[in-house]
Amino acid sequence: MTTESKDASVQSEHTAMDASVRSELAVEARRLLTRYIEEVVLPLGLCPWAVGSLSSGKLLIEPICAGFFEELPASQAAAFAQEVLAAASQEERIELVMIPFPGLRMSRVEFDEVARSVRKLDREGRFALAAFHPEGTQTIASADQAVTFLRRSPDPMLQAVRSDVISKINPGQGEGTSFVSALEIATMLAQGPKESLRSRILSANWATLTRLGVEEVGARIESIHRDRDATYRRISSRGKA
Repeated sequence: MTTESKDASVQSEHTAMDASVRSELAVEARRLLTRYIEEVVLPLGLCPWAVGSLSSGKLLIEPICAGFFEELPASQAAAFAQEVLAAASQEERIELVMIPFPGLRMSRVEFDEVARSVRKLDREGRFALAAFHPEGTQTIASADQAVTFLRRSPDPMLQAVRSDVISKINPGQGEGTSFVSALEIATMLAQGPKESLRSRILSANWATLTRLGVEEVGARIESIHRDRDATYRRISSRGKA
């Protein structure tokens, strides 16, 4: 075998290994996010779209793995996310899109900038976007802090809900995608437009945490984060082997 052939063989094996590791990472990122949905979101009745989207196959989870292997600039992260949303917008059955960035080394503030960039790229306003990040506050002193406390997903993640789906809940508004149960939204709307949907959602989040206990909810989230850390250490060691 010539030197060139050997080099090509090694490169081929390296590429195949990278593809295998990336595939495993995507599978595990979906698993971790599913844990978050099943152990935090659904049992607590926090998301009006999750139950329906899951039961009817209208949820798309599409991990973007590039940031696990190398630094990913915010502009590139936004471009990748917009590609996912552009494809999802062509699928009428998709109502809710979750885009986790497994292992992304980016602070919550920096990731908020990614969300803002994606909103600008979505010139037609097809989706209402929310940013989730594992660095969210771990203590609660106000209703506003309840949102970042609950949004401590295992990885930085963008959640996108079709604007026409939100308009069915709050016609003409299309405001935010904070957690709140469908029943609470129905109750809010029946009370009339005294407060914005966002304000009423903040109140509902606060009531949920008060009822269930911050420590209990926090323990569930921390368990998922420990699972994430162990899983990504294993995958990282594989990728370096």
